[in-house]
Amino acid sequence: MKLRRCLLTAAAATAALQGMTSMPAQAANIFGTSGIQFDADTIVDFGFAFSNNQFRSTLYVAEQQGASTTRVATLFEETRRSNNETTPPNWIATCGAGGAVANCSSQFTFRAGVLYTLELFSEALEEPVNGPRVPSMFSTSALNGGTQRALFGSLGSAGEGVPFPNPGNFTSANPFAGIVALAFEDGAYRSEPEDFDFNDFYVFASARLAPRPVPTPPVMGGLMLVGAIAYFNHRRQNAQKQKI
Repeated sequence: MKLRRCLLTAAAATAALQGMTSMPAQAANIFGTSGIQFDADTIVDFGFAFSNNQFRSTLYVAEQQGASTTRVATLFEETRRSNNETTPPNWIATCGAGGAVANCSSQFTFRAGVLYTLELFSEALEEPVNGPRVPSMFSTSALNGGTQRALFGSLGSAGEGVPFPNPGNFTSANPFAGIVALAFEDGAYRSEPEDFDFNDFYVFASARLAPRPVPTPPVMGGLMLVGAIAYFNHRRQNAQKQKI
């Protein structure tokens, strides 16, 4: 009877352990212009809204090592500059059937403790008008020489060419709390001065913790074995006391 009780106790401990591993943790995170980093493996679901620029753009996830980056995933890629390239200056690109972007959603698992950034690569299909350009802009301001190129929690200016008044108020957001709007300023060269309207490429993001592994059957067997050993040790000690 005692052995059965001990084994049941070990099984209960295993069930509790399984429950602990499946419980959501409160993940402290960085999700903004200082980088993207989570203290637990985190799945971020991205949705493409639209783009409004004259480039053919691609949004990547990149790992950041100091001042260098390594692309690790493609989130959204334009196959052409807009849905209908014959109607500038409205370079609108949407997703899905007939759109310049095939997929409307994407997903990436950010590994715990790894520093990431979002890279917007904008390919010019003609020669620069006023000098060389830098094709990649990052959501992390430090990678742009300290210049903010992304808004976290805003869709930027409603009007094309209208500077966004307060980008410094949108440098971070909590993707666990709901859907976060992300707006990018592309850019690097134009025939006119940069406008910083932050309405060139739009996506949405929300985060959830990645499922945690639960103990496998061998782990349960191990716990039961420990319980059985403890029971027999206790029984042996009691028998020795009775002999004295």
